[in-house]
Amino acid sequence: MERYTNEQRILIVKLFYQNGKSFAATVRKLRSIWGHNNAPKESTVKRLMDKFAETGSVSDVKTTTRHRPGRSTENVAARILTKDLHLHAYKVQLTQELKPADHGQRREFVNWVLERQHENADFADKIIFSDEAHFHLDGFVNRQNCRIWGEENPRVIHEKQMHPQRVTVWCGFWAGGIIGPFFMKMRQTVNGVRYREMITSFFLPRIEEMNVEGMWFQQDGATYFFLWGFLKSMVYANKPTTTQALKEEIGRCINEIPQHSCKTVIENFIKRSRACTMQQSRGGHLHDILFHT
Repeated sequence: MERYTNEQRILIVKLFYQNGKSFAATVRKLRSIWGHNNAPKESTVKRLMDKFAETGSVSDVKTTTRHRPGRSTENVAARILTKDLHLHAYKVQLTQELKPADHGQRREFVNWVLERQHENADFADKIIFSDEAHFHLDGFVNRQNCRIWGEENPRVIHEKQMHPQRVTVWCGFWAGGIIGPFFMKMRQTVNGVRYREMITSFFLPRIEEMNVEGMWFQQDGATYFFLWGFLKSMVYANKPTTTQALKEEIGRCINEIPQHSCKTVIENFIKRSRACTMQQSRGGHLHDILFHT
């Protein structure tokens, strides 16, 4: 790629995306601009796009260290995709599949919630959402933040043990903070008897200590989509190597979640309930709606 300047390479990248990511169409367009003899071959365009996908830059790799200005070719990926092509990076939202009957049930539930909230402005603040989750010792790959740009799927694999060590943790979540964690015994399935024992020996005593009247208890609440994902991103950052270290990290990270964040999640629960009743949702998934974090 020595024969082309960085400005010319940037143009190649722009034309590649503007022409439907077609190597042939890109070359034809370049021939109309630069002439047949000066335009690159398809193989040259492919090498440049491979470099761009791998490094986010069109520049050749340098072994010496140099100043990197904010608008240098090192940042060409963001400039081309956002400023020139007006493209944006979107994350895929993973949701549970909804059957036709679910829409009506969701509307019925949120209408009940909103009625209670209208009667008592503190209603949502007294709901305790609860759930348990597995934390595996070999950690997890956050696929939402792990992206590989390229023309073809590189088939990158993250290997996990067949039966990795793990801990099962239960928490209660409400506007006042997090109740827990409670760790289930190793290699024991959570059945009705063990769950009831946890409720009576761990959960109820803590509710009494809170001295808050009129609490509501919901099992497997949707707010846990926030808690578990947020918590795992913190817990695995320090790469615990034993189950005891994993438990300690879970406890530490839970203690670091501020109460106002829990309050915000509950406020968003009410906002989502209202949005679920709107005409564009009608009990379905919520699209194009932003909430405070």
